[in-house]
Amino acid sequence: MEQKGKVVVVTGAAQGLGRGIALAFMSEGADLALIDIKQEKLDEVAQEIRTHGNRVVTCAVDVSSSQQVNEGFKKIITELGRIDILVNNAGILRRALVEEADDAHWNFMLGVNLMGAVYCSRAAIPSIKKQGGSIINCSSILGTFPNTASAAYGIAKQGIILLTRVMAAELAPYGIRVNAYCPGVANTEFAADVIATRGAEKLEQIALRKFGEPEDLADVVVFLASNKARYITGQTIAVDGGMWVTQTPGRQWKEVAGKK
Repeated sequence: MEQKGKVVVVTGAAQGLGRGIALAFMSEGADLALIDIKQEKLDEVAQEIRTHGNRVVTCAVDVSSSQQVNEGFKKIITELGRIDILVNNAGILRRALVEEADDAHWNFMLGVNLMGAVYCSRAAIPSIKKQGGSIINCSSILGTFPNTASAAYGIAKQGIILLTRVMAAELAPYGIRVNAYCPGVANTEFAADVIATRGAEKLEQIALRKFGEPEDLADVVVFLASNKARYITGQTIAVDGGMWVTQTPGRQWKEVAGKK
């Protein structure tokens, strides 16, 4: 219950990793501010949190709109009084070749996946500065190991890594640590199509030979926000089961199986 009395803002909180992160902080005693564009799903998560006894506020916000973000954060501070921890989890992936990606595609990918973190951080920092705290950003394995037809998404997620390092230096004098987590393939709505159509192929790329669960990511985020990570800032932690740790991460599984 280290986070009891703290206020945690989680973006993209309506489902998947965001929901898992919100519920993990709920279990730590925190009050929650949930941001997403899906109000109905936000309400479902909020009801679960209220049943647990924690305070919760929901904001139906498009994080790529600075105006909506600013209005949402004003509501959060008015209703919950402060912000201690911000988790910039919101993200979306739409595939397109560079040759075919129009301006709308690039604006959408960069707007949600990169500028959303910028806008939310900018809105939260004045409140977090008052007592110190933590900002935790969501990058992606595609930000460090890119894929075809995912240039805009990968560039946005690489930008998150750089943003994390710069903010860590800028905010350290105020007692604010800034880190990032880098998911691989997790068993959520976000990756449902990949798992359904190319699951076996993906498992061959993962040393632990299993997909991540929301709890796997949530545990890392809660750790980064905790006092146990008090000397960690400016870092990006991969939470991907050892995806692509070698050229052939699945080979050893076959060798071990052959010896049985």
